[in-house]
Amino acid sequence: MLTSLLLALTLPSQAGAYYFVDAGTRGMSRGGAYIAGNRDLTAQYYNPAALINLDSGQVMLNFSLVDQRAGFKRMDLDSNGEVVKEYKEVDNIAAPMKIPSFGIAHHFGVPNTMFALGLHPPYAPDKEYKADGPQRYTLIDAKVQQFFVALSAAHQPFEWLTIGAGLLWNVTRADQELALKVCNRDWDDNEAFADASCAHGTREVTDLVIRMEMVDKARINANFGVLIDPTDNLTVGLSVTPPMKVKGKGSLSARFSENHWLVAGEPFPVEILATPEARDDDISVELTMPMVVRGGVAFRPIKNLEIEFATVYERWSQHNEVLISKVRVPLMLGEAVKDLSPGLEPEVPINGPVSLPADYNDTFSYRLGGEWDAKEWLSIRSGVYYEKSAIPTRLQGVGLMDGNKIGYGIGASYHHKDVLSFDLALSQSFLGTRKMRNSELKNLEVPISINDAISEGGISTNIENGSPIANGDLSSTLTMLSAGITYYFGKPTPRTY
Repeated sequence: MLTSLLLALTLPSQAGAYYFVDAGTRGMSRGGAYIAGNRDLTAQYYNPAALINLDSGQVMLNFSLVDQRAGFKRMDLDSNGEVVKEYKEVDNIAAPMKIPSFGIAHHFGVPNTMFALGLHPPYAPDKEYKADGPQRYTLIDAKVQQFFVALSAAHQPFEWLTIGAGLLWNVTRADQELALKVCNRDWDDNEAFADASCAHGTREVTDLVIRMEMVDKARINANFGVLIDPTDNLTVGLSVTPPMKVKGKGSLSARFSENHWLVAGEPFPVEILATPEARDDDISVELTMPMVVRGGVAFRPIKNLEIEFATVYERWSQHNEVLISKVRVPLMLGEAVKDLSPGLEPEVPINGPVSLPADYNDTFSYRLGGEWDAKEWLSIRSGVYYEKSAIPTRLQGVGLMDGNKIGYGIGASYHHKDVLSFDLALSQSFLGTRKMRNSELKNLEVPISINDAISEGGISTNIENGSPIANGDLSSTLTMLSAGITYYFGKPTPRTY
């Protein structure tokens, strides 16, 4: 049964390709084109070398709301690809994700150098659907949170060259719930018990709801960056974040509904299981987050205007599996069942490990953004971008929601006496409608034979793949709002040239 439970769990996998645009109020408003021209503390995220652009000590606080509206209309298809059944459309009902970021920087009197400490989460939404919806075998609820605390520094050994690096302390937390079908294969041809059969089972009688929670509290990574200024009005920026292994600890729980045929006492005269719930509080989850390479060219045709073209490469192909191990979830049989067959073991353990393949594609995004200092007290920003999906259509579902997307950002800053800046930004991403007609995501069934269990002295809980569950039309729009404040303090950064 472990295999059936965990092959359905795509929670850590959705962290792959679950990012949208980059972090920070100003970066969002420029469409993520903020790698060479970055001038705030989100340089710790985009390119640590760009910290050299901070003219003095400063403290920054950003707060963002990330909201993804999504609709999925599931369809069942015949062997010719024709629609034989359409389900009612389901929508993502999760509240907007609240994402804060923070940073502080100072030069400490060191010439041509800037140091920074900050917290910067990547942006991603929550997902939640109705527990009885047709998408439930893919996802009911998912929350994925990742952030890093960065200690970074930038140094300018030459007027035309700056190098930077950051030490990143990462925290990853994930929580997912979905349904699995646990049915009775003895009753496929018995109309009286069709609701519990594998062929015709209903949600109330066959569904098992499973939830996995995991957290990796301390995973160390780094990022590296460089700025090159060949002329006064041109800057080239490049940064690299190496791949990172996430190794989380967590729990796995399984909960049968009160009407499930294994616990309801119907149609059997006895309850098969002693309790409708089982839990293991000591599982391990391992996965690989991708290498990310960012590059940008910022051009300043006039004094108060900057235009940047940027691209981001994410190597999702190295996220090749999710390994879940150290699993032992005990299902306890009822006393009456043990009396009927004394040879049965009182506990049916769910054991690991299990490897979940993740067949993702490397992806590029292209961003064009700019900033205009219209007045001493006002800066205006805007940007657009295109990003290619990392998830093939055949693996697409509400739990792995991604697609080729276009988006824009707009924003502005109000500067008060070189002491305070107030930032606002709005960004939207459009994924359009993705038509899945060759889905490889299938309903996972655990066919159980009580007759065999009694005659052979053991319960078999092997997995079988059912019919595809993710064919249909999936559409999505992402909206992000962000506000920030920056306080400037201290003397200007000392220079030796």
